[in-house]
This record gives sequence, C-alpha cells and structure tokens, in this order.
Amino acid sequence: PQLYKQLFMVAGMDRYFSLARCFRDEDLRADRQPEFTQIDIEMSFVEQDDVIDLAERLTAHIMFKVVGYSLKLPLPRMSYDEAMRRFGTDKPDTRIPFEIIDITDIVDGCGFGVFENAAKNGVVRVLPVPYIADKMSRKKIDQLTKLAQEWGAKGLATAKISENGFEGGVSKFWTDSFKEKLREKLGDKFHPNTILLFGADKPGIVSKVLGGMRTMLADEFDIVNRSEHSALFVVDFPLFEPDEDSERGITPSHHPFTMPAGSTVHVFFNVLAVMTFLPLEMFTHYLEHSAIFLQKIFAGVGGLKLISPLKIIVKPAVHLIIDIITSLSLGHTLTAVVSFVVAILLLFFALSRLVSIMKQLIIGKVERLLHGYLFANPIRSLLIGIVLTAIVQSSSIITSLVVPIVGAGILTVEQIFPYTIGANIGTTVTAIMASLITQNPAAVSTAFVHLLFNISGGIIWYGIPFLRKIPIALSKLLAGVAYKKRWVAILYVVITFYIAPLLLATIIEGG
Repeated sequence: PQLYKQLFMVAGMDRYFSLARCFRDEDLRADRQPEFTQIDIEMSFVEQDDVIDLAERLTAHIMFKVVGYSLKLPLPRMSYDEAMRRFGTDKPDTRIPFEIIDITDIVDGCGFGVFENAAKNGVVRVLPVPYIADKMSRKKIDQLTKLAQEWGAKGLATAKISENGFEGGVSKFWTDSFKEKLREKLGDKFHPNTILLFGADKPGIVSKVLGGMRTMLADEFDIVNRSEHSALFVVDFPLFEPDEDSERGITPSHHPFTMPAGSTVHVFFNVLAVMTFLPLEMFTHYLEHSAIFLQKIFAGVGGLKLISPLKIIVKPAVHLIIDIITSLSLGHTLTAVVSFVVAILLLFFALSRLVSIMKQLIIGKVERLLHGYLFANPIRSLLIGIVLTAIVQSSSIITSLVVPIVGAGILTVEQIFPYTIGANIGTTVTAIMASLITQNPAAVSTAFVHLLFNISGGIIWYGIPFLRKIPIALSKLLAGVAYKKRWVAILYVVITFYIAPLLLATIIEGG
C-alpha cells in the first residue's frame, strides 16, 4: 500500500489520509491493543512543525468528540534530553506531582563516596516521592532495591525527610554543607514524610530506574490526578540509544525527529577562537613573538616527513580522476567547474559510506569501548584527536568519524568536543614538519603560529568551564534550527566554506 500512497504524492496531492483496521500479531503490552483503528497520514513538502500542528489539532478533536475533554492548544513541547532528565522516560506523565532532580553538580565533597565517584563519569539524581515515607518499611525498600538491580543499577540509595530534616539511609554519611545544598535543590519538594530515592550511574541507567520508580510509586500510592489529561510532544530524539542487553549494542529510538549537532561544534570553536585571538594578536603580537622564539630553537633541526597511509591509498585515484578530466580538454574554467562538481559528489558519497561503516563499528563491544574508555576522559579524547589527525593529516576526516556516532546518540557533543580540539592541534603537526624541511624561517614561524593559536583556543574555550558551554550550545541551536529548516544547513555550508573564506581573502588582499 505504501507505493499507492507515494503515487498520490508524486501526482501532486500534498496530503492524504486513510482509516485502516489493524490487528496486532504480537505479545500484549499495557500500551498496546490487539485490535485498533489507525489513521494513516501522508504529507508532502512539510516540516516538523507542520506534522505537529496537524497531529495536535486532530488529537484535540478526537479527545473532545470521544471523551468530551478539551485540550489546550498548542500542546507543550519538550526535548528528549529534558524528558529523560526530569522524568526518566520519553513518554512522561506530567500529572505526577514530583520529578527527578539532577544533583551531580553538588555532590563533590558530600561525604558519600558512591555519589562522588559516580559524578566523575556519570550522573547523580534524586527522586523525592512525597507523602509515603511512613509507608516505606525496610522490606519495601529492599524490594525497590532488588527491582533497581533488575533494571541495571548496582543498588538504590535512599533517605527520608522528617520534621527534623534528613534521616536514615545514606544521609548519615553526608556533610552538613551537602545537606544544605540538597535542601536548596529540592526547594518546595523539601517537606516531611518524603522518601528520597537516589540514582548514581550512567545517565541511561539512572533515568530507567528513577523513571520506573516514579511511575510505579505514583500508581501504587495513587499520587496522580487521573481526572486530568496531560498531552505534549517530545522532540529532538537521538537516532539510536545504547543498549547493552541487545546483541547489536544499540537500539533504535522509535521517534519522528532527530537532531545531530556534532558536526558543527568544532566550527563554532574555530570562529570563537578567531574572534578572541585575532584582535589580541593585532595589539600584542604574542603569537608572532612566541612563534619566532620557537623557530629559533628549532632552527637547523630539519624535518621528519610523516607519511599518511590515507594519502598513499587515495593518491593514485586522485591522479586518475585528474588525468581523465584534463584529457577532456574543456578549457581552464570548465575544467575547474567539473573538478569541483566531481569533488563534491565524491565527498558526499564518501561521507555516506563513512556513516554506514561507522554504524557497523559502533555495534557491541566497539561502542562500549568508545563510550567507556576512549571518550570517557577529556584529556584522553584530546590526545586521540591529536594522534589520529597527525597520522591521517586531515582534521575533517577525523572529525567526520565521530559525527554519525553523535547522531546515533552513542556519544554526546560534550564528549567529542575535546576530540575535535585535538584534531585541530593535530593538523599543525604536518605543517610544522613540512616547514622544518624547507628550513625557511617564515614558514616555520607560520606553522608554530597555527599550533599556538589552536592550543590557546583550547585553553580558553575548553579549559574554562563556563566558556566551553558556548560552542556546544551554539552547535545544538544550529542543529535544531537546521532540522526544522533544511535550507539553513545549506546556507551554513555555503557561508562557512565559501563566502566567509572568499570575503576574508578579499579583505586581506585589499588591505
């Protein structure tokens, strides 16, 4: 039937829908019926907002006709990351009057080693469940702990809030300073007869455990307003999620929307670094003076030629393509245009194959190696970026390796940021070696300026915690806008790689 629907689209119908009676041939679940009626919608030339607008108006109409309930439009929207952080699920029930609170930023020096260690490579979050602390017997807490372990956690830390403050469980280990910070974090959720359930592990495990506890305890103790309906859209899903229980090591996120942002974070880093150090260099010449100092130290050393294995492989193919295009005798201008078009086509083909290969690489043990070791530490990630780029001699290729992994949700933008800075630094290795071979003082100084610029940028825009958030936030913002408006992505590429360089070259030439 999909072919017939696509024929409608090709014929010029911008929208189509059908009502289909469906029978589910699979195991029954709480949120699935064996028999149901499906509204199947096809829409052409639309964006995310168009689909959401139609779906929410249709949902509101059905709700009013069937149960007499009026949904307030537009429906709220929530990002996937926010839903998982606050509710532990991508299907949050916002009628439940308590949610998960992240306390990772306050556990340093809290006195409880489990929290402090977990915060280094994971998260620490708390679920304050009101009104039931007096019902939480030792037996009940043991049952919850066993359930948490079945869901992947190592255990379940607990504490209670009474008239006298924090009591019981792991609160006996806490410092007074941490208790005060935790009380501030809880805000209006700090009141007697509240049980605190803590998760300290990888974000996925903590979300699964505390999100499951939230729903289960709300149902068990009837802490939910069932007379109300609360609908919302969850957007900005990752393409895949880590899943250690599956053979492939990853599982698809069943969702309509994705948002990869890993491909632009290093570009924003470069732009911000230029904006910072170009004016500084114009007034102080610190890069120039430092580079000349290093050039004098390395004068007469000579260079070591680093052979790129990648260039050895692709060089014959490059020469073959150039020879074919040149043999056509198209003239200088047309030859340049054809070469450019062929290069772009080959680039997109190579990137598509790269994405396919990377999807295979991130399966199973390799994915866990990436997430648990190679990118678990920012210094290690930085060094990997430097070494790989120095070998391959292309920061673009090395950066492109991790973009599909970020898009798949295996790694975060935060994890690959130091890796991309390392790739920037790694590109200077080839330039320095080449300049040392030439023995030209100006060439050596220029190469060291490039190196010092990237190191300085890394120190400022990654070394200072609050500044490192800026390129990350900008890359995520651009990714979100580009997903909704695809022309923004094309405009970004044109401006970044063509207009801006040509404009700078023109200004420099004119000056």
